[in-house]
Amino acid sequence: MPRTRRRHLRMGIFLLLFLIFCVLLVNILDARLQKNPPLTAQKLNQAHTRFGQQWKQFQEHEQQLRVLRLGPEPADPQELLRCAVPMLSIAALCDSLYHPSPALRRSLNRGDRGNHIPSNALQHTRDILYDRALRKELSRWQSSRDTVQTSRLNLSPATTALWLKNLLFRQKERFMEAQYEMIHSLGRAFGMFVGRFEGPNDAAKNARQLASLLRPLDIVMMKSPQRLTDRLIPGYFGHVAVCLSTPGTDKGNTPTDPEQIRMIEAVRKSGVRISSLEDFAEGKTFLILRPVGLTQKQQQTIRNNLLKQLNKAYDFHYNVFSLDRIACTELIYAGFDHVLWETERVAGRYILSPDAIVTSAQAGGMFETPAFLDNGSLLRDPSWDTIRKHMAED
Repeated sequence: MPRTRRRHLRMGIFLLLFLIFCVLLVNILDARLQKNPPLTAQKLNQAHTRFGQQWKQFQEHEQQLRVLRLGPEPADPQELLRCAVPMLSIAALCDSLYHPSPALRRSLNRGDRGNHIPSNALQHTRDILYDRALRKELSRWQSSRDTVQTSRLNLSPATTALWLKNLLFRQKERFMEAQYEMIHSLGRAFGMFVGRFEGPNDAAKNARQLASLLRPLDIVMMKSPQRLTDRLIPGYFGHVAVCLSTPGTDKGNTPTDPEQIRMIEAVRKSGVRISSLEDFAEGKTFLILRPVGLTQKQQQTIRNNLLKQLNKAYDFHYNVFSLDRIACTELIYAGFDHVLWETERVAGRYILSPDAIVTSAQAGGMFETPAFLDNGSLLRDPSWDTIRKHMAED
């Protein structure tokens, strides 16, 4: 091998090792600096809803300001400030509310179609807030004789140090996001491959048995031992979905026809979708978790939370704090946000396993278990001890 080629090879290996070292170092530092406690599902949903509204207002002011600045004639400073001041006030508020928490700001920056938040929307508000050219223009507008005192906004001067600080912050976030996307892509490739291997099922029979047992907002745990993906998931259960309201159940009737029932679930190929009961019921074992004591407002909130996740892609990163993509357990986490779900930190992210849904439901006392269906054998109103024994047998 020529000397030049060997030198290039050594340099490539060195750069690869250096990149791996940087990834590990950033993860370690990020974990140590992240002193904020884990987000609850309710706080996460509230933040996404609030920022979705703030983003809409921010865009309106930004568009108005852009039209004024690009007009054929110089705009009145007072008119410019009427757009710039509320826009920058929103940006400053978002900077103080969301940026201190790495998990929250990255969740918002990844976007959320359910709340009409595009990717990097939060970062865009920060870029506008620290834009040097805009701050210089703002100072000039505020110093105008025609500007009234109520249109003023106190911001720090537009210094190079301030701009550089935001630039370094943005590059760090880009690096973390590139790492996030890489892990998701690898997980997707692996998940789609092993998802090909599955045995026969009797979904039609399962659907007929489940039809008379289900009520609106029931959480249905499922175990599918004939699927390779199910065997690779730690724990007993491998999938979960929620029963949505149907015309029959809206009137208080018990549905007996499986085709009347619709489930909402997150699946690998199509993401979050509304499925028929037969499309869902491909497993061998089912446990129904029924929420108790819900008010009408809570029921409506759960439905809204669930429907906001529709058509989102499947999350192969399994991060409960990222609402841009949704895995099956994350659908439960985001939908039933009044429950304190038992999440676990794994490889720098918080996950919710299917079995953790069952243990959380038991610990919180917010659910009952009306039915356990195992290979066609129905057990009504099983105790938690009975369920734990079944789960331990696997």
